[in-house]
Amino acid sequence: MAENSVQSASLLSRFLARVTLMVARRPRLFMWPVLMLACGAAGVTVLELQLRTGRDALVDPATDFSKNWQQYTEDFSSHGDLVVVVRTEAANRPLIESALERIAERIRHEPEYFKDILYRIDR
Repeated sequence: MAENSVQSASLLSRFLARVTLMVARRPRLFMWPVLMLACGAAGVTVLELQLRTGRDALVDPATDFSKNWQQYTEDFSSHGDLVVVVRTEAANRPLIESALERIAERIRHEPEYFKDILYRIDR
């Protein structure tokens, strides 16, 4: 068994040495196919790569949770959620309440973008 692994390592090292020698002797011959392959890979990435940012992309669609979430979104709303976090250096409850009220008031003036406005202050 040990002889077999030494022999395979020896074959691999000889193969890699030959490839290295060929590339070192004729770099341009190997550079063009590598550049073409890299450009092709970049083209396939640009044309075919899809970015899915929905919550449903994070969970296996066959799970009960995923099915329940899908049913929930179909029943209630197709709008996404907006979460706003207000943080202050010191625990200043009036300042936080004031900031949340101002944000909620501005959002209420844009009903075409925000359907339901719910906000609370954690205690």
